[in-house]
Amino acid sequence: MNLISILLFGLLASCFQAENSPQFLDAHVISNVGERGRAPIHTDAVELAIIKGELSPPEDGTVVVAPNGEKRKWTAVRFDDQGTLESSELNGGYVHAIINAPIAGPKILRAKGHSIAYVNGSPKAGDPYNTGTMPLPVMLNKGPNEFVFRVGRGRLQARLDDIPTTDDATPRLQGFTGADDTLPDVIIDVPIDVLASVVVANYTNEWTGPTTIIATGPNGEETANAVPRIAPLSVRKVPIQLITKAPKVIGNLEFKIALVDPYKEDPLDERTLVVSAVDPTATRKVTFRSDIDHSVQFYGVTPAKKVSGSTSRPGIILSLHGAGVDAKRQAACYQPKDFAHVVAPTNRRPYGFDWEDWGRLDALETLTHAQNELATDPQKQWLTGHSMGGHGTWQLGAHHSDLFSAIAPSAGWTSFSSYGGSRITSDTPAAILLAAAAAPSETTLFIDNLKDTGVYVLHGDADDNVPVTEARIMRDALSNHPDMVYYEREGAGHWWGNECVDWPPLIEFLKKHESLNSYSDLVSLTTSDPGINGRRGWIELTNQINPLEISKVNGLRNYDTGRVDLSTENVSSLRLFLEDTNIPWAIYADGEFVSERPGRQIAIQRGAITLERRGDRWRETNGFTPHHKQPNRGGRFKTAFKNDMVFVIGTTGTPEENKANLDIATFDAETFLYRGNGSPECVLDSDFDLRQYPLRNIILYGNAETNSAWDILLKDSPVTVRRGKIVLEDREILGNDLATLMIRPITKNSTASVATVSGTGPVGMRLAGELPYFVSGVHYPDLTIIGSDALMNGYSGIRTTGFFGNDWKLKSGTFAGSE
Repeated sequence: MNLISILLFGLLASCFQAENSPQFLDAHVISNVGERGRAPIHTDAVELAIIKGELSPPEDGTVVVAPNGEKRKWTAVRFDDQGTLESSELNGGYVHAIINAPIAGPKILRAKGHSIAYVNGSPKAGDPYNTGTMPLPVMLNKGPNEFVFRVGRGRLQARLDDIPTTDDATPRLQGFTGADDTLPDVIIDVPIDVLASVVVANYTNEWTGPTTIIATGPNGEETANAVPRIAPLSVRKVPIQLITKAPKVIGNLEFKIALVDPYKEDPLDERTLVVSAVDPTATRKVTFRSDIDHSVQFYGVTPAKKVSGSTSRPGIILSLHGAGVDAKRQAACYQPKDFAHVVAPTNRRPYGFDWEDWGRLDALETLTHAQNELATDPQKQWLTGHSMGGHGTWQLGAHHSDLFSAIAPSAGWTSFSSYGGSRITSDTPAAILLAAAAAPSETTLFIDNLKDTGVYVLHGDADDNVPVTEARIMRDALSNHPDMVYYEREGAGHWWGNECVDWPPLIEFLKKHESLNSYSDLVSLTTSDPGINGRRGWIELTNQINPLEISKVNGLRNYDTGRVDLSTENVSSLRLFLEDTNIPWAIYADGEFVSERPGRQIAIQRGAITLERRGDRWRETNGFTPHHKQPNRGGRFKTAFKNDMVFVIGTTGTPEENKANLDIATFDAETFLYRGNGSPECVLDSDFDLRQYPLRNIILYGNAETNSAWDILLKDSPVTVRRGKIVLEDREILGNDLATLMIRPITKNSTASVATVSGTGPVGMRLAGELPYFVSGVHYPDLTIIGSDALMNGYSGIRTTGFFGNDWKLKSGTFAGSE
């Protein structure tokens, strides 16, 4: 931001600050004008008007025709004095309000109860769970300003606040929001060097320049923490290091933090953080840095009781919380155990991702961090959880049963399809492929993985939240399980105290399963996605014949004879990790001899033998083709949002195109902050240099003509999105309103992926940003192209969707659609 812009901003903001903030009073509401649910394609007549820029300010009685032909009317209403609006129309409906501003300038929107807000057409992240943690900067124009809120639960609160000022009433260009800190607990009598994070807001129309957060400890210790550039009128959660030189912590600690601009004498903002100190035996929060987006996450721990004279290391009971429950609170539900620490991941938020997608990854990251932090016995690991966490127990247990010797779901639901969340209402070929992308969510498909894992099922028979039928589904599916205990608590509802999770017979069941099962000789694995659970013991399933369908592999190795026998289903390639032996390994797959390998050669290759299926025959190969699909980047669009992802925003289009790219990228960053406590880095394509982001996944916002990074990363892609058309190898799909979600490999390395959120025009770009890819249970294949008509016609609006082949080519892939 140049000096003239800063001075002009300050003058305008000062004038704007002098006025009383206009507030929400008169408004109009309309009930649901489409069909949503937890589905990849939805309909919505109002949304269609918004993305096309055709929504006119409604009057009382203005009619909107819903996709099903029914007529809905806008109705005049009024916010109360507290900025609250309640209406039965708002169970999936909209609020439309006009704010008249006497002068242009920035404000802070504080709203709760909505899933999205459009401010003069630009989307801003919502707060559907009423947390109050997302105050967001907005810029008002002089005169009328349009606010449209989509509300799901009948109630909206909204107000506009002045931006913060310094002591001399000068408006701040940047500042701490003071909301949503992530702070650890520290242990009394232990020096600290820990991670925290705070939210920083940019109140201007320009990207921020270089700034730093200086954190000063109670004894004057300082750390300097770089603040990444923050997009205009947006927020970023910034990691900071907190240290103290004190030899021992004796109580709560105060840290002063200051946001510093190197070109300014005074700090841009200052505040105090208070870090709680707890007794070594008390439940506490532990923070760590996530590999998903380099954000700071935390988990709760109830430490194990020390047993006098014992030399054995405790294990970990990984406990997954229910919807709306804090991880530390989850851990605190347990009395200390003499055999294990209780570790409660966050799912990235109290609601988070239902322990799927990034919630599942958070649980695995937490497990790894806790193993190192607490020095646990890796053979002693158990999994449990309540409600949503019970579902997570089924999910994580079925996909990763080799990590746990026993699992114990309490009041858990099975899958979105059984619990009323999944709603793919079409049976078209395209819809079937979209459903295939969601196969990992169908827990019962992976029941076979639990056959060697102890299972304890706990459920109240009077549960009015998660019906006991969910537990019975799993009981019946596991009817032949040799090591299962099923217990229905008579008369118990959904929550009947801490015993819901800390149930003595359940805990005793876990304790009796003392170590992980060994897969030294016999291995059995069922998966629909090798990227989630492709390896078990000495076998790794690397590719499938039919993507996202069930794949199975069973393997038996015999050290006496040196023979390996494999049986497979829907497997196109796999790897064997065999050990050096005095005799050769003879490998048979699906009843046929494949190869014989001396143990000496296997040892040289670190045990990796790659087998590939060609037609009906298996053969040994020289290993992975580096740029083919493999477990760490095997496709499905959402899997790109990890590996310290970077959002790259296109700037080479028209002003309208560039604005759409920026709007959607910042909306996604805000949404991932809200839903996943995330901190994705955002950069402009003009500042992007691939060499600065080695091995990191890239998300491109824009198309080949509006984002200059497209040619760097997708020059060889068989699909190219341009203005007015999408070019495929054998055809073109025409239209100015087409949205595309796509994932491809970055061919300059063998691990990173690039995804595109793109459109053939501003309407298509805005449509792409409306697709709910951060919602758990909603999945997209490698490529999805839809038109804006999908908002009225549903699944028939899909132009094409499906999976690239294992060589990432179109011709070898599986696709369906209307074109």
